[in-house]
Amino acid sequence: MTDTNDKILPKPLEPSFQDLFTQSFVATTFVYTMGKVGSSSVAGALLDANHPCYDVHHLQPERLRELLNRFLESDIYPTLPLHLIRSLQAYNALKLRRKITYITLIRDPVSHFVSNVLQNLPKGADWSQDAISSLLARYPTNIPDNWMKNELYPITGFDPGSARVDPTQDHFRFAGKDGSRVLMIKVECPDERKAAAIKNLLGFNITIVRKNVSAEKHYATEYAELLRTIGTSHRHVVEGCLEAEYFRIFYSEAERQAIADKYLNA
Repeated sequence: MTDTNDKILPKPLEPSFQDLFTQSFVATTFVYTMGKVGSSSVAGALLDANHPCYDVHHLQPERLRELLNRFLESDIYPTLPLHLIRSLQAYNALKLRRKITYITLIRDPVSHFVSNVLQNLPKGADWSQDAISSLLARYPTNIPDNWMKNELYPITGFDPGSARVDPTQDHFRFAGKDGSRVLMIKVECPDERKAAAIKNLLGFNITIVRKNVSAEKHYATEYAELLRTIGTSHRHVVEGCLEAEYFRIFYSEAERQAIADKYLNA
């Protein structure tokens, strides 16, 4: 007869892969934006407030697959970049069917276009007029609309193109699919207003500190000069940017006119 003290106790159950998988992705707040709209400042403020979040630009499977292939097949990048790893983590969190809170940002389409074009230029790049013209010609002016159509809408279930809003406001809230929430904020509104909108959504205070700002990049001088002259030197580019659908929907007539005057009538 075996003494009760000598009974073989069952081994503690090892956590299943699914448990580990689930616990690894705790963030249900996504700062989900097109590039060059100040997302790192908002995500940084949330993280500084000890609120987990993902700062991502892409969640669509086709786009993630394209990016993965690009980096995996390249000899230039020894490891996957952090932004792609974050996107994969966020994609997994999304697939766990959690209710996600999305924070997205929109920006004056002309300054967004210029930032987007210049962001990857190396130090010492050719800044001649011909080189700039060639560079601008390679970038479509409808990148924001395409991002909203191909990323934001299918992932969140919120269709910006059919939104009915008061465009004089500086932020907007929408219901997404599967119980998700979407907060859209204009980059141009003061950081205190952004923080207040996020507090109303999430329930806690944050302090936004600007990060990754174009005016502090190595191309800051050229960036400022191109913004100043683009309406004269590349008027067709500015006019193309101003035709953006999201710009017509979410910016008031007065805002649109002021931005047009800034570039075309400077």
